[in-house]
Amino acid sequence: MTSIQKFLDEQKAKGLKDTSIKTYSKALVRINAFKSMDEITKDDYVLYFRLFGCSGNTRMSHSIIIKRFFTDIGKEDVVSWIKPKRPHETIKVMIYSMGKM
Repeated sequence: MTSIQKFLDEQKAKGLKDTSIKTYSKALVRINAFKSMDEITKDDYVLYFRLFGCSGNTRMSHSIIIKRFFTDIGKEDVVSWIKPKRPHETIKVMIYSMGKM
């Protein structure tokens, strides 16, 4: 059993809905296809998120899923830098920053 499948099974046992399990699976399989979860580094994640063409909400959910996965398997150091923000919070910060110009 892979670490991804084990994580998904544990999430299901905790009561996560099937639709959420599918979303988790898609996110984790996608990043694993980009670079093996066993070998991935912070620099790889930065590149992945830079190249990852998606909406702000999808980017946020993938960040949360990836952070939860690595925290759960005891590799917090790989993802400790990830600070998921809601897209509207980012926009508010940008608008506030522009107002100070």
